[in-house]
Amino acid sequence: MENLYLIFDKMPQLKDGGLATAYINFVKALNDNFNIKIVCIFGTTETDIEDFKSLESTSLCTFDIDNRFYALFSHVKSLHFIKALKALVSGIIYFCFIPLGKIVTRRLLCGSIVIATCPAAAMFLSHKIRYILEIHTSFDYFWGRNPIGRMQVALVPEPVLTVFKNAHDAKKGSEHFRSDYVYNWFDTSHLMGGLPKPSYIPHSAIMMGRLENEKNIPFAIAAAKEILRRYEDFQLDIYGDGSQRDDIQEMIDHEHLSDHVHLRGFTHDKTIYQSYCVLWVTSLFEGFSLNIAEAMANGVPSISTNWGEAVNEVIINETTGYIASDAKEFVEKSMAVFSQAQLRCELSQKGLEYFESHFTTQSGKTRWLHIIDEVYSTS
Repeated sequence: MENLYLIFDKMPQLKDGGLATAYINFVKALNDNFNIKIVCIFGTTETDIEDFKSLESTSLCTFDIDNRFYALFSHVKSLHFIKALKALVSGIIYFCFIPLGKIVTRRLLCGSIVIATCPAAAMFLSHKIRYILEIHTSFDYFWGRNPIGRMQVALVPEPVLTVFKNAHDAKKGSEHFRSDYVYNWFDTSHLMGGLPKPSYIPHSAIMMGRLENEKNIPFAIAAAKEILRRYEDFQLDIYGDGSQRDDIQEMIDHEHLSDHVHLRGFTHDKTIYQSYCVLWVTSLFEGFSLNIAEAMANGVPSISTNWGEAVNEVIINETTGYIASDAKEFVEKSMAVFSQAQLRCELSQKGLEYFESHFTTQSGKTRWLHIIDEVYSTS
């Protein structure tokens, strides 16, 4: 079998959420087609992802950098001086290693199938390498007004193909470079199947994802406060971890919501959705919200903010879930699902049907095999 290299800036861990899940699914789907190997630019930390432990892995630099070193000034502002120092050192090492990384990757990867999992990993690749670049967030994050994103893509060597997570971003990208898309998919082999059991928590919502600014958790806390005016037993459980955890917990306590809004930490149990009435997604931007597909497969409808044009590719508004235009509509649609069992059942059934036609393992695998063949059959 041909070697296929996945390039990460650091070894992924389960707590990395959707990014980790996407590549777990990738490895499971394509491991019989390719000899998949992992190259990490920094660190020697072992992964806690079982599907990665059997893969050959290589680290190019043993220093375990803080790959969020761009938060330096935020750490200083918060008086977290040790974090700030590590961020400063990490940033210096990161940029100084780029020339050496290009030399090493040219020797290691030329002639192989190479997929850079993000621009932060791709900037260490030699310009001699034919590679595919994956973008897991939105087109506008890297090619819009965000200075951090624009700086990253300015430093990467030109890929043969850029793969987005939705068709809208791929269309935007095609105006500037060769692009395509592959939806994230969800492996349902471990699910019991069918609609959720009637034992789900009444008047409840689940959130799933990293606790970072872009997930806009304060929006969800404000919505929870409004819903509690109508449903005193309302529960919001937030699964995931991240740099904003302490700030979010402080906000929950300040609003006296600790009996109703809970930070549950990370979970890899993808059946957990079935314990709730609805999935909440309050993101400011996304490339593809994998947890919507996961909830859909579990028969749970989603209520989402309008985080970008591609939200309409994941949710069929008023058919498989709701896309709220503002906070008021978000709360109204949530209460409608809580109060109307028949509506919830209809959304769930339509969601299951939509999932089966768009976000299965086979559909994702087929697209990736086509893309890899198209890029490398002529190399």
